Amino acid sequence: MVKEEFDSSKLAFEIYNKIYCNLLTNIRVKNDKKRPYFKADINHNGKQLVDMNYGGDTDFNFGSGFSYSTFPKYQNYIQNGISDDKVESIKMYYNNLKICQLLYRSGVNISIMPQTGALNIAKKQIGNDRLDTFIWALEQYYSSNVNLLMNASTYQNAKYLKEYLEQFDGIEDYCSQIYHINSSLVEDMVESGKKAIDSPERVIEYMNLAYRFWTQKLKYLESICYLNESIKQEICMVTKIINKFYD
Repeated sequence: MVKEEFDSSKLAFEIYNKIYCNLLTNIRVKNDKKRPYFKADINHNGKQLVDMNYGGDTDFNFGSGFSYSTFPKYQNYIQNGISDDKVESIKMYYNNLKICQLLYRSGVNISIMPQTGALNIAKKQIGNDRLDTFIWALEQYYSSNVNLLMNASTYQNAKYLKEYLEQFDGIEDYCSQIYHINSSLVEDMVESGKKAIDSPERVIEYMNLAYRFWTQKLKYLESICYLNESIKQEICMVTKIINKFYD
């Protein structure tokens, strides 16, 4: 039996239906692959793209125990890269890292990603599944026509992925519609995505980006009317965890 991933769970699809209701129409959930996915039409900026496959995607990777996990590396930087005379700092940042791990499987750390054209695979290949590096690659596509996003696409599917990306006006529009984050955070994600995470300071910067990202997504989710009880409970749980980030 295939283990259910949070980003393709029943709760995740309930969240997608709410946060993308103004972007996607004609959503049909499918279970004929290893992971559930859905077909949908996208309607944005007076354009339409019909019948593409979309799946759930985990935004920030703070998981452990699989090929793309970087949590042990981050943990090592915090525990061993900060000088011993800063014990309280080590405790605080290690606490934040554990919070990031808790929020890894949560309703504020999931978004949709088109499977047609394999953009989900490209994200894993670009920067070892780092969201900031993926957003940097998106910015390069929109601003400079540097295309790292179609490396995993087949010849047949590349044109559909290009049509999908062209639904959006640029990187800020894409991140607003898909991630529900503001332009200031987008700029900081792009800058972070250019750099390696190779020091305690960079791990801390990355955690702070994740905190800002989750806070903005939580605020957007809270603003939606007529949420069901499962989503309300998820919001309550996430709020309690996020509020401990700077304790």
